[in-house]
Amino acid sequence: MQPNTDFAVKKRRILWALFIAATLVGAWIGYSPEMDGSTEAALNLALLVPALWWCFTDADQRGFRLGAIHSIFLVLAFVIAFPVYLFRTRGRAGFRTLGLTVLCALVMLACAMVGEAIGMWLAPAEVYSTEYFLTPEYSLP
Repeated sequence: MQPNTDFAVKKRRILWALFIAATLVGAWIGYSPEMDGSTEAALNLALLVPALWWCFTDADQRGFRLGAIHSIFLVLAFVIAFPVYLFRTRGRAGFRTLGLTVLCALVMLACAMVGEAIGMWLAPAEVYSTEYFLTPEYSLP
């Protein structure tokens, strides 16, 4: 069995995984709107892992060695480190890829909104009951 080295197919699959993860995260938020910090961190990690996977696959395709510091920077500050990575690997063509990244982010947002609507539709009636908003705990002081 030969290893899959078709990077375009690999990166496309990763993008699909990212869109599916955004939909599932949106559904989780819609189904369970009140969550603690650890749940939010886990949901953010569900979106970060495919994005990092795409970066490492792209680096392999381009023969670019990601150093330990840049890898750590990608994990801790993806929003800043990702454009830096794009410009280091592509030069001026990084602007085009950054524009495509913004487009992908908008598609992810749309997926998350659809997922949230599905989650709200599946949620028990008590979660989105209007009676909650009439209780003394919710009223303004």
